[in-house]
Amino acid sequence: MKKPYYSNPNKGFTLVELLVVIGIIATLAALGTGAALKGVSRAHEMASQSDIASIAGAMEGYRADYNGVYPDVAGSGATFSVAGDSAISLDGMASASALVAALVGDPSSATLNPKQAKYLDARDASADLSNGVDFGGTFSYNDRWGNPYEIYWDTNYDGKIADPLDSTNVIQRGVLVIGQGTVDDSDFGASMSSKERLKVIKSW
Repeated sequence: MKKPYYSNPNKGFTLVELLVVIGIIATLAALGTGAALKGVSRAHEMASQSDIASIAGAMEGYRADYNGVYPDVAGSGATFSVAGDSAISLDGMASASALVAALVGDPSSATLNPKQAKYLDARDASADLSNGVDFGGTFSYNDRWGNPYEIYWDTNYDGKIADPLDSTNVIQRGVLVIGQGTVDDSDFGASMSSKERLKVIKSW
């Protein structure tokens, strides 16, 4: 006759069972964290894409209001991508500060924007400088990763601009805007690899 089986209520998990459960929990946590980080990164990319479209639209809005001319800030702090076409990083330096102030209709921009029209609606980043415009003084405009956006515009009005990411290419547009995104500072520029270029957020 078989001895009846009785479960022992005081019996706990074995070491192997505990290790299996811990392993499963760790795997699920890693998967969840990866998915969450990917979701945050994608949200940042979409928000930055929206910023870039707004900046390009603001430049074109200004041009429409001021007799077909873009803001004249090709002085200190501006560089040139090809003859007659201007490029600037919205890092809060003199020309960049003047350009952003004009686009947001700040009173300090009365010379560049005498109509005081507001072409650019941006988040106020005066407190943390992480993302948005520093309305507190420098008027720098940073993306979601804290890097300044860059604007390239057709100052000689020939309808084309040299591609800032590929020196062999010319783009048929009046304004180009790019964001560094997740590209490292040391890698960012015309010499980037094709893989790094895919990470750059751009308006074209």
